[in-house]
Amino acid sequence: MLNIEEPTAAQRRLVLDQASPVPLYHQLRVALEESWRLRFGPENDLPTEREIMDQFQVSRITVRRALDEMMA
Repeated sequence: MLNIEEPTAAQRRLVLDQASPVPLYHQLRVALEESWRLRFGPENDLPTEREIMDQFQVSRITVRRALDEMMA
């Protein structure tokens, strides 16, 4: 039997809003920072660009801009 659970509040916040006036790369940066704090620690590596692209259904340039903003 497939177990499909309702997403948690934290998971719902990790969905990007294409219609929002907030740029996708900024939404993605916030989502990555939140998910990182919830699931990982500073000693862990970030997911690959490809994994982030697949998870959030965004382009590579959006991922790059979000990561660049995080590192700034």
